[in-house]
Amino acid sequence: MRFEIILAALVALTLPSCQPSKEAAKPPVRLGADVEQLATEMLGSLETPVTIQITRGGEGETQGEEAQALVDLLARVSPNISVTRLDVARRTDMESLGVPRGPVIEMMGKAPGILRYYGYPERKETRPFFEGILSASGRPAALPPAVTTFFSELNERVWIRIFTTPD
Repeated sequence: MRFEIILAALVALTLPSCQPSKEAAKPPVRLGADVEQLATEMLGSLETPVTIQITRGGEGETQGEEAQALVDLLARVSPNISVTRLDVARRTDMESLGVPRGPVIEMMGKAPGILRYYGYPERKETRPFFEGILSASGRPAALPPAVTTFFSELNERVWIRIFTTPD
């Protein structure tokens, strides 16, 4: 009799953990056809290799799956785009970057330095994000002459931050 009581208690304790989760599985991220078309038009003929490093994770991360789907799309669109993945917990420089969580997308190529994008580029941010990849590849940016002159006269390294607002 004692054995049956112990067995019943074990079943009662383990049964709830064997039940299916009440959370529905997330559907895969689907990027719009317009994003895929724009990526193909802008980056499909990329001639110089670019490495895109995506760092994900951290408490409160938002749109990490979307950012991952986007960089995976870019790697499919161009054979000259390679993607590496990191986790926030493995990066020792996150505090110096000023961000506690991902996604952080870094673009490195022929151009000097690293271009960083914090978050997920959506809507009106998509084209400038793709232009950043082109710039990382070494393609000159189409800047007004006054801006080009200003940058050429800088005699020190600078950290340029561009902030955008939602549409």
